[in-house]
Amino acid sequence: MSKQLKQMYEAVVRGDVRAVKDLLRTEPELLHAGPSHGSWLYWAAGHDSVAMVEFLVEAGIDVNAEEVYGGRPLDAAAMSGCAAVASWLLDHGAKMRPTAPREGGTLIGAVNSGSLELVRLLLDHGADINSAHGSPPRNALSHALDFGHADIAELLRARGATLPVQPAALQPTTRDEIIQHVNANVGPVNPVGWTEIVPGEVAIWVHVVPPAAGIRDYSTLFTSGMSDRPMTVPPGEEEYRYAELMIYLPGHWPLTREALSDHQYSWPIEWLRRLAHRPHEERTWIGPGYGIAPTGDPPQPITAGLSFDSFLLVSEHSPRGQTRLRDGRRIWFYTMLPLYPSERVLGQTRGIPDLIERLQEHEITRVVAHERPKVVP
Repeated sequence: MSKQLKQMYEAVVRGDVRAVKDLLRTEPELLHAGPSHGSWLYWAAGHDSVAMVEFLVEAGIDVNAEEVYGGRPLDAAAMSGCAAVASWLLDHGAKMRPTAPREGGTLIGAVNSGSLELVRLLLDHGADINSAHGSPPRNALSHALDFGHADIAELLRARGATLPVQPAALQPTTRDEIIQHVNANVGPVNPVGWTEIVPGEVAIWVHVVPPAAGIRDYSTLFTSGMSDRPMTVPPGEEEYRYAELMIYLPGHWPLTREALSDHQYSWPIEWLRRLAHRPHEERTWIGPGYGIAPTGDPPQPITAGLSFDSFLLVSEHSPRGQTRLRDGRRIWFYTMLPLYPSERVLGQTRGIPDLIERLQEHEITRVVAHERPKVVP
Protein backbone atom coordinates (compact mmCIF):
# COMPACT_ATOMS: atom_id res chain seq x y z
CA MET A 1 0.00 0.00 0.00
CA SER A 2 1.36 3.41 -0.99
CA LYS A 3 1.87 6.11 1.60
CA GLN A 4 -1.17 8.03 0.32
CA LEU A 5 -3.41 4.93 0.36
CA LYS A 6 -2.33 4.12 3.90
CA GLN A 7 -3.06 7.68 5.01
CA MET A 8 -6.45 7.55 3.29
CA TYR A 9 -7.32 4.24 4.92
CA GLU A 10 -6.36 5.44 8.39
CA ALA A 11 -8.32 8.65 7.98
CA VAL A 12 -11.43 6.80 6.73
CA VAL A 13 -11.57 4.24 9.53
CA ARG A 14 -11.08 6.84 12.26
CA GLY A 15 -13.75 9.07 10.68
CA ASP A 16 -11.43 12.01 10.04
CA VAL A 17 -13.33 13.84 7.28
CA ARG A 18 -10.93 16.82 7.25
CA ALA A 19 -7.90 14.57 6.65
CA VAL A 20 -9.69 12.78 3.80
CA LYS A 21 -10.62 16.12 2.20
CA ASP A 22 -7.00 17.26 2.42
CA LEU A 23 -5.77 14.04 0.76
CA LEU A 24 -8.34 14.23 -2.03
CA ARG A 25 -7.52 17.88 -2.66
CA THR A 26 -3.98 16.90 -3.70
CA GLU A 27 -4.70 13.31 -4.88
CA PRO A 28 -8.31 13.23 -6.21
CA GLU A 29 -7.73 9.82 -7.83
CA LEU A 30 -7.56 8.30 -4.32
CA LEU A 31 -11.36 8.44 -4.11
CA HIS A 32 -11.69 5.49 -6.48
CA ALA A 33 -8.49 3.70 -5.51
CA GLY A 34 -9.82 1.95 -2.43
CA PRO A 35 -8.02 -0.92 -0.65
CA SER A 36 -8.13 -4.32 -2.29
CA HIS A 37 -10.74 -5.64 0.15
CA GLY A 38 -13.36 -2.94 -0.22
CA SER A 39 -14.30 0.53 -1.24
CA TRP A 40 -13.69 3.43 1.11
CA LEU A 41 -17.41 3.62 1.72
CA TYR A 42 -17.52 -0.04 2.76
CA TRP A 43 -14.76 0.55 5.33
CA ALA A 44 -16.33 3.78 6.59
CA ALA A 45 -19.73 2.11 7.03
CA GLY A 46 -18.18 -0.58 9.22
CA HIS A 47 -16.51 1.96 11.50
CA ASP A 48 -19.63 3.82 12.61
CA SER A 49 -18.95 7.28 11.17
CA VAL A 50 -22.07 8.82 9.64
CA ALA A 51 -20.12 11.96 8.77
CA MET A 52 -17.54 10.01 6.79
CA VAL A 53 -20.18 7.95 5.00
CA GLU A 54 -22.10 11.10 4.11
CA PHE A 55 -18.96 12.85 2.81
CA LEU A 56 -17.89 9.88 0.63
CA VAL A 57 -21.34 9.55 -0.94
CA GLU A 58 -21.44 13.29 -1.66
CA ALA A 59 -17.94 12.97 -3.15
CA GLY A 60 -19.23 10.50 -5.70
CA ILE A 61 -19.05 6.93 -4.31
CA ASP A 62 -22.15 4.88 -5.08
CA VAL A 63 -24.14 4.10 -1.93
CA ASN A 64 -24.38 0.49 -3.18
CA ALA A 65 -20.75 0.14 -4.30
CA GLU A 66 -19.52 -3.42 -3.83
CA GLU A 67 -16.17 -4.51 -2.46
CA VAL A 68 -14.33 -7.35 -4.19
CA TYR A 69 -16.23 -10.13 -2.37
CA GLY A 70 -19.61 -8.60 -3.15
CA GLY A 71 -20.34 -6.91 0.15
CA ARG A 72 -21.98 -3.51 0.12
CA PRO A 73 -21.63 -0.62 2.60
CA LEU A 74 -24.94 -1.53 4.21
CA ASP A 75 -23.63 -5.08 4.79
CA ALA A 76 -20.56 -3.65 6.54
CA ALA A 77 -22.73 -1.48 8.78
CA ALA A 78 -24.97 -4.46 9.57
CA MET A 79 -22.11 -6.83 10.46
CA SER A 80 -20.52 -4.16 12.68
CA GLY A 81 -23.76 -3.24 14.44
CA CYS A 82 -23.64 0.37 13.21
CA ALA A 83 -27.31 1.29 13.39
CA ALA A 84 -26.91 5.02 12.77
CA VAL A 85 -24.81 4.44 9.63
CA ALA A 86 -27.26 1.79 8.40
CA SER A 87 -30.17 4.20 8.91
CA TRP A 88 -28.41 6.92 6.91
CA LEU A 89 -27.55 4.49 4.10
CA LEU A 90 -31.13 3.18 3.90
CA ASP A 91 -32.47 6.73 3.76
CA HIS A 92 -30.12 7.43 0.83
CA GLY A 93 -30.94 4.46 -1.37
CA ALA A 94 -28.91 1.56 0.05
CA LYS A 95 -30.32 -1.85 -0.86
CA MET A 96 -30.42 -4.93 1.34
CA ARG A 97 -29.51 -8.31 -0.04
CA PRO A 98 -31.32 -11.48 1.06
CA THR A 99 -28.20 -13.65 0.79
CA ALA A 100 -24.50 -13.20 0.24
CA PRO A 101 -21.58 -15.63 -0.05
CA ARG A 102 -19.87 -14.73 3.22
CA GLU A 103 -22.25 -13.28 5.77
CA GLY A 104 -25.54 -14.73 4.56
CA GLY A 105 -27.15 -11.37 3.81
CA THR A 106 -27.71 -7.98 5.38
CA LEU A 107 -30.25 -9.06 8.00
CA ILE A 108 -28.17 -12.04 9.10
CA GLY A 109 -25.14 -9.77 9.45
CA ALA A 110 -27.16 -7.52 11.76
CA VAL A 111 -28.37 -10.50 13.78
CA ASN A 112 -24.81 -11.73 14.23
CA SER A 113 -23.75 -8.29 15.48
CA GLY A 114 -26.24 -8.63 18.34
CA SER A 115 -27.85 -5.22 17.74
CA LEU A 116 -31.59 -5.41 18.39
CA GLU A 117 -31.97 -1.80 17.22
CA LEU A 118 -30.33 -2.57 13.90
CA VAL A 119 -32.36 -5.74 13.30
CA ARG A 120 -35.57 -3.83 13.98
CA LEU A 121 -34.44 -1.09 11.57
CA LEU A 122 -33.84 -3.56 8.75
CA LEU A 123 -37.16 -5.31 9.36
CA ASP A 124 -38.94 -1.95 9.28
CA HIS A 125 -37.31 -1.36 5.88
CA GLY A 126 -38.58 -4.65 4.47
CA ALA A 127 -35.79 -7.15 5.09
CA ASP A 128 -36.66 -10.67 3.92
CA ILE A 129 -37.07 -12.23 7.35
CA ASN A 130 -36.98 -15.91 6.30
CA SER A 131 -34.36 -15.80 3.56
CA ALA A 132 -31.97 -18.72 4.14
CA HIS A 133 -28.49 -19.63 2.97
CA GLY A 134 -26.14 -22.57 3.13
CA SER A 135 -26.62 -26.32 3.45
CA PRO A 136 -28.26 -27.19 5.73
CA PRO A 137 -30.23 -23.94 5.33
CA ARG A 138 -29.98 -21.26 8.04
CA ASN A 139 -31.80 -17.97 8.28
CA ALA A 140 -31.86 -14.96 10.61
CA LEU A 141 -33.71 -16.87 13.35
CA SER A 142 -31.20 -19.74 13.10
CA HIS A 143 -28.35 -17.28 13.63
CA ALA A 144 -30.09 -15.53 16.54
CA LEU A 145 -30.56 -18.84 18.34
CA ASP A 146 -27.03 -20.05 17.53
CA PHE A 147 -25.51 -16.84 18.94
CA GLY A 148 -27.77 -16.77 22.00
CA HIS A 149 -29.46 -13.46 21.05
CA ALA A 150 -32.77 -14.23 22.77
CA ASP A 151 -34.14 -10.69 22.40
CA ILE A 152 -33.49 -10.71 18.66
CA ALA A 153 -35.00 -14.19 18.29
CA GLU A 154 -38.13 -12.98 20.10
CA LEU A 155 -38.42 -9.98 17.78
CA LEU A 156 -37.94 -12.14 14.69
CA ARG A 157 -40.63 -14.59 15.81
CA ALA A 158 -43.00 -11.70 16.54
CA ARG A 159 -42.48 -10.52 12.96
CA GLY A 160 -43.19 -13.99 11.53
CA ALA A 161 -39.81 -15.69 11.39
CA THR A 162 -39.68 -19.48 11.34
CA LEU A 163 -36.75 -21.84 11.20
CA PRO A 164 -35.98 -23.19 7.72
CA VAL A 165 -37.05 -26.72 6.98
CA GLN A 166 -34.06 -29.02 7.28
CA PRO A 167 -33.45 -32.10 5.12
CA ALA A 168 -35.00 -35.08 6.92
CA ALA A 169 -31.62 -36.74 7.38
CA LEU A 170 -30.23 -33.64 9.14
CA GLN A 171 -33.23 -32.36 11.08
CA PRO A 172 -32.85 -33.00 14.83
CA THR A 173 -35.99 -34.20 16.58
CA THR A 174 -37.29 -32.82 19.84
CA ARG A 175 -36.21 -36.08 21.46
CA ASP A 176 -32.67 -35.60 20.11
CA GLU A 177 -32.48 -32.10 21.59
CA ILE A 178 -33.80 -33.23 24.97
CA ILE A 179 -31.27 -36.05 25.13
CA GLN A 180 -28.48 -33.64 24.14
CA HIS A 181 -29.53 -31.33 26.99
CA VAL A 182 -29.47 -34.13 29.54
CA ASN A 183 -26.16 -35.40 28.16
CA ALA A 184 -24.65 -31.97 28.73
CA ASN A 185 -26.18 -31.17 32.12
CA VAL A 186 -26.67 -34.52 33.90
CA GLY A 187 -24.50 -37.18 32.28
CA PRO A 188 -24.23 -39.63 29.38
CA VAL A 189 -27.64 -41.02 28.46
CA ASN A 190 -27.88 -44.77 27.96
CA PRO A 191 -28.60 -45.37 24.25
CA VAL A 192 -31.35 -47.84 25.18
CA GLY A 193 -34.65 -46.39 26.42
CA TRP A 194 -38.16 -47.66 27.05
CA THR A 195 -41.11 -46.72 24.90
CA GLU A 196 -44.79 -47.63 24.99
CA ILE A 197 -46.33 -50.43 23.00
CA VAL A 198 -49.52 -48.40 22.52
CA PRO A 199 -48.85 -44.64 22.81
CA GLY A 200 -51.48 -42.11 23.85
CA GLU A 201 -51.83 -38.57 22.51
CA VAL A 202 -48.05 -38.34 22.65
CA ALA A 203 -45.47 -41.13 22.52
CA ILE A 204 -43.58 -41.18 25.81
CA TRP A 205 -40.05 -42.53 26.04
CA VAL A 206 -38.20 -43.08 29.29
CA HIS A 207 -34.41 -42.72 29.21
CA VAL A 208 -31.78 -43.30 31.87
CA VAL A 209 -28.49 -41.74 32.92
CA PRO A 210 -26.76 -44.46 34.95
CA PRO A 211 -24.64 -43.80 38.05
CA ALA A 212 -20.98 -42.87 37.59
CA ALA A 213 -18.36 -43.79 40.18
CA GLY A 214 -17.06 -40.72 41.99
CA ILE A 215 -19.51 -38.41 40.18
CA ARG A 216 -23.07 -39.45 41.08
CA ASP A 217 -24.36 -42.40 43.06
CA TYR A 218 -27.87 -42.34 41.60
CA SER A 219 -29.64 -43.03 38.29
CA THR A 220 -31.63 -40.33 36.52
CA LEU A 221 -34.72 -41.41 34.61
CA PHE A 222 -36.37 -38.82 32.37
CA THR A 223 -39.08 -38.61 29.75
CA SER A 224 -39.16 -37.36 26.19
CA GLY A 225 -42.34 -36.91 24.19
CA MET A 226 -44.41 -35.11 26.81
CA SER A 227 -43.31 -31.78 25.29
CA ASP A 228 -44.42 -32.80 21.80
CA ARG A 229 -47.70 -31.06 22.64
CA PRO A 230 -48.34 -28.01 24.82
CA MET A 231 -50.12 -28.34 28.14
CA THR A 232 -53.30 -26.33 28.71
CA VAL A 233 -52.09 -23.36 30.76
CA PRO A 234 -53.98 -20.33 32.11
CA PRO A 235 -53.65 -17.00 30.28
CA GLY A 236 -50.32 -15.39 31.03
CA GLU A 237 -48.56 -18.69 31.79
CA GLU A 238 -47.68 -19.61 28.20
CA GLU A 239 -44.00 -19.91 29.16
CA TYR A 240 -44.89 -23.12 31.04
CA ARG A 241 -46.65 -24.98 28.24
CA TYR A 242 -43.94 -27.58 27.69
CA ALA A 243 -42.54 -30.00 30.24
CA GLU A 244 -40.73 -33.28 30.76
CA LEU A 245 -40.35 -35.33 33.95
CA MET A 246 -37.38 -36.71 35.89
CA ILE A 247 -36.98 -39.09 38.80
CA TYR A 248 -33.81 -39.97 40.70
CA LEU A 249 -33.28 -43.55 41.88
CA PRO A 250 -30.58 -44.98 44.15
CA GLY A 251 -27.57 -46.31 42.28
CA HIS A 252 -28.33 -49.88 43.38
CA TRP A 253 -31.85 -49.78 41.88
CA PRO A 254 -32.00 -52.63 39.33
CA LEU A 255 -33.03 -51.57 35.84
CA THR A 256 -32.49 -54.84 33.98
CA ARG A 257 -35.27 -56.41 31.92
CA GLU A 258 -35.66 -59.16 34.51
CA ALA A 259 -35.85 -56.74 37.47
CA LEU A 260 -38.37 -54.51 35.72
CA SER A 261 -40.80 -57.39 35.44
CA ASP A 262 -41.28 -56.85 39.20
CA HIS A 263 -43.55 -53.88 39.94
CA GLN A 264 -41.49 -53.16 43.05
CA TYR A 265 -38.82 -51.83 40.69
CA SER A 266 -40.78 -50.84 37.57
CA TRP A 267 -43.21 -48.37 39.17
CA PRO A 268 -40.99 -45.30 38.52
CA ILE A 269 -41.13 -45.97 34.76
CA GLU A 270 -44.88 -46.55 34.86
CA TRP A 271 -45.54 -43.33 36.79
CA LEU A 272 -43.22 -41.27 34.61
CA ARG A 273 -45.38 -42.37 31.67
CA ARG A 274 -48.71 -41.89 33.45
CA LEU A 275 -47.92 -38.42 34.69
CA ALA A 276 -46.43 -37.40 31.34
CA HIS A 277 -49.76 -38.27 29.70
CA ARG A 278 -52.01 -36.76 32.38
CA PRO A 279 -51.80 -33.04 31.39
CA HIS A 280 -52.76 -33.88 27.81
CA GLU A 281 -55.55 -36.26 28.77
CA GLU A 282 -57.02 -33.95 31.41
CA ARG A 283 -56.24 -30.64 29.66
CA THR A 284 -54.32 -29.33 32.64
CA TRP A 285 -50.73 -28.30 33.45
CA ILE A 286 -47.91 -28.33 35.98
CA GLY A 287 -46.67 -25.14 37.47
CA PRO A 288 -45.46 -22.63 37.64
CA GLY A 289 -42.52 -24.18 39.44
CA TYR A 290 -44.21 -27.07 41.20
CA GLY A 291 -47.33 -29.18 41.61
CA ILE A 292 -48.77 -32.21 43.41
CA ALA A 293 -50.01 -35.18 41.38
CA PRO A 294 -52.16 -37.70 43.31
CA THR A 295 -52.25 -41.21 41.91
CA GLY A 296 -56.02 -40.95 41.47
CA ASP A 297 -59.29 -39.85 43.02
CA PRO A 298 -59.24 -41.02 45.73
CA PRO A 299 -55.45 -41.46 45.86
CA GLN A 300 -54.16 -45.02 46.09
CA PRO A 301 -50.68 -46.38 46.90
CA ILE A 302 -48.28 -46.06 43.95
CA THR A 303 -47.66 -49.82 44.15
CA ALA A 304 -48.30 -52.71 46.49
CA GLY A 305 -46.22 -52.56 49.65
CA LEU A 306 -45.59 -48.79 49.55
CA SER A 307 -47.56 -46.09 51.33
CA PHE A 308 -46.84 -43.21 48.93
CA ASP A 309 -50.01 -42.06 47.17
CA SER A 310 -48.88 -39.01 45.19
CA PHE A 311 -45.91 -37.17 43.73
CA LEU A 312 -44.42 -33.77 44.34
CA LEU A 313 -43.31 -32.22 41.03
CA VAL A 314 -40.67 -29.50 41.33
CA SER A 315 -38.77 -27.69 38.59
CA GLU A 316 -35.05 -27.31 39.28
CA HIS A 317 -33.37 -23.91 39.43
CA SER A 318 -30.25 -25.11 37.66
CA PRO A 319 -29.07 -25.55 34.05
CA ARG A 320 -30.53 -29.05 34.02
CA GLY A 321 -33.96 -27.72 34.94
CA GLN A 322 -34.86 -26.17 31.59
CA THR A 323 -33.77 -25.93 27.99
CA ARG A 324 -34.68 -23.85 24.95
CA LEU A 325 -35.15 -25.85 21.74
CA ARG A 326 -34.05 -24.56 18.35
CA ASP A 327 -37.69 -23.94 17.43
CA GLY A 328 -38.02 -21.60 20.41
CA ARG A 329 -39.95 -23.81 22.84
CA ARG A 330 -38.78 -23.66 26.46
CA ILE A 331 -39.02 -27.04 28.18
CA TRP A 332 -39.15 -27.31 31.97
CA PHE A 333 -37.96 -30.49 33.69
CA TYR A 334 -39.94 -31.42 36.82
CA THR A 335 -38.41 -33.79 39.38
CA MET A 336 -40.84 -36.36 40.85
CA LEU A 337 -40.67 -37.24 44.55
CA PRO A 338 -43.17 -39.72 46.08
CA LEU A 339 -45.26 -38.34 48.97
CA TYR A 340 -47.01 -39.94 51.90
CA PRO A 341 -50.74 -39.12 52.27
CA SER A 342 -50.12 -36.75 55.20
CA GLU A 343 -47.50 -34.87 53.15
CA ARG A 344 -49.87 -34.58 50.20
CA VAL A 345 -52.59 -33.15 52.43
CA LEU A 346 -50.19 -30.59 53.91
CA GLY A 347 -49.13 -29.45 50.43
CA GLN A 348 -52.73 -29.20 49.25
CA THR A 349 -54.00 -27.33 52.31
CA ARG A 350 -51.11 -25.15 53.48
CA GLY A 351 -49.24 -24.82 50.21
CA ILE A 352 -46.37 -26.55 48.46
CA PRO A 353 -43.70 -24.09 49.71
CA ASP A 354 -44.55 -25.15 53.28
CA LEU A 355 -44.22 -28.82 52.30
CA ILE A 356 -40.88 -28.20 50.56
CA GLU A 357 -39.61 -26.43 53.68
CA ARG A 358 -40.55 -29.46 55.80
CA LEU A 359 -38.76 -31.81 53.40
CA GLN A 360 -35.64 -29.66 53.55
CA GLU A 361 -35.74 -29.51 57.35
CA HIS A 362 -35.78 -33.32 57.45
CA GLU A 363 -33.00 -33.48 54.83
CA ILE A 364 -35.12 -35.46 52.38
CA THR A 365 -33.17 -35.54 49.13
CA ARG A 366 -34.50 -35.79 45.58
CA VAL A 367 -33.34 -39.44 45.39
CA VAL A 368 -36.22 -41.86 45.96
CA ALA A 369 -36.04 -44.00 49.10
CA HIS A 370 -38.57 -46.79 49.71
CA GLU A 371 -38.15 -46.26 53.41
CA ARG A 372 -37.85 -42.66 54.52
CA PRO A 373 -39.28 -40.78 57.49
CA LYS A 374 -42.53 -38.86 57.12
CA VAL A 375 -42.10 -35.11 57.40
CA VAL A 376 -45.76 -34.82 58.50
CA PRO A 377 -46.98 -37.26 61.18
